[in-house]
Amino acid sequence: MLNREIIIKRLALIKHLYKIGTEQSMQFETIASFSILSLHDSIEMFLKLLAEHKNIKSESFNFLDYWTSIPTLTLKESMRNLNARRVNIKHTGLLPSKADIEISRVNTTDFFEQNTIIHFGIDWKDISLLTLI
Repeated sequence: MLNREIIIKRLALIKHLYKIGTEQSMQFETIASFSILSLHDSIEMFLKLLAEHKNIKSESFNFLDYWTSIPTLTLKESMRNLNARRVNIKHTGLLPSKADIEISRVNTTDFFEQNTIIHFGIDWKDISLLTLI
């Protein structure tokens, strides 16, 4: 189990990447499409942190394997959709619609607000980027 200071610092880094994705999502559609990558990466970093915190070996995990190993994680179907959008951008060059970008941003926010408190006992809103300074 990781100590609280390390968890808070890593959550602050994750929140920074999430904020980058959120800001990208507000740009015009082509640039906003890349927010999917940042949002997905922030969630994947969270999942890696959580697995490490719970002493779960996750090196060979696919994105959705975390929900099998950690059944208390929420929003699996929403994250499956986010992952599919990421795959479409990276591997087929298909850009999401503005509506899909908005849905991804909202679902990512919900994911962090729900799972940070459940798994780390920390309110997502209380995580400050000032921790990184």
